[in-house]
Amino acid sequence: MPELPEVESLRRSLLPHLIGAKVTDAQLLRADVCESIDGHGRGHRTSAPDLLRGARIVELTRRGKQLSIIADDGRVLCVHLGMSGQLLVRHRNAALTNNHIHAYWLMKHADGSTTRLCFRDPRRFGGLWTFPSVDALLAHRWNALGPDALDITASHLHAAAAPSRRSSSISPFWPAWATSTPMRPSSRPASHRGSHLDPSASPLSNAWPPRFGRSLPKPSPAAGAPSEITRMPMETRVPRPSPTGSMAAAVCRAYGAVAALQKMKLLNGQQFGADNANEAQTNTPQLP
Repeated sequence: MPELPEVESLRRSLLPHLIGAKVTDAQLLRADVCESIDGHGRGHRTSAPDLLRGARIVELTRRGKQLSIIADDGRVLCVHLGMSGQLLVRHRNAALTNNHIHAYWLMKHADGSTTRLCFRDPRRFGGLWTFPSVDALLAHRWNALGPDALDITASHLHAAAAPSRRSSSISPFWPAWATSTPMRPSSRPASHRGSHLDPSASPLSNAWPPRFGRSLPKPSPAAGAPSEITRMPMETRVPRPSPTGSMAAAVCRAYGAVAALQKMKLLNGQQFGADNANEAQTNTPQLP
């Protein structure tokens, strides 16, 4: 499935083949993969001019996982690849041997050569949308999309989280859960720690997660049997960050559950071993 990096890579690879080319012909081979929308958001039957016939391509942009091919007169063709969509550049005389090609464009370049741009989508989760202008694309297609991932900076994230109740503990360069979790001293250099954290604490500490081996029973040196387990409250063994709904709290609860299961397994194993030992002593025949 083409995700954002693949779509951006496709956009960059198509730039030398599309920018400056004139669309001499456009053919739609399957009508249900294309939707034409006017400036008021109303749909209409797709025609060849809607598919940029007679226009010269001047720009190729991307928003999320959608591409837009912009012509010199303002017309726009939006392409969504879906799960299996492809934009293939072929020679003009190359036969359309590939199945599932739903549309193609003949483009004449400045050097006089002609190529064919094909839209192929076997599973048809993608599609084409035509608009009379970029403003119509932004108003009726890309209006539901958020900012592009490559345009978001740490300052934008910090500004977006500013109205939060926990904004005072949020750093633009550090995850929010790190500010509410008690940390142990770390051996890492100070350059790896957040400026708002205590210098002796770091979420990258080698002691995280807590070591549950300290809460397991240790064998008694005298009899060789395990000593009695001191049942300490969960808050003593596992740090409980605040608020309890954070990611760190969920991780701590999971570690606490694992520690409890380890203890139960150990106790059951000790009891099972003791029963077997008693049974072995009872059933062993006495040799003369």
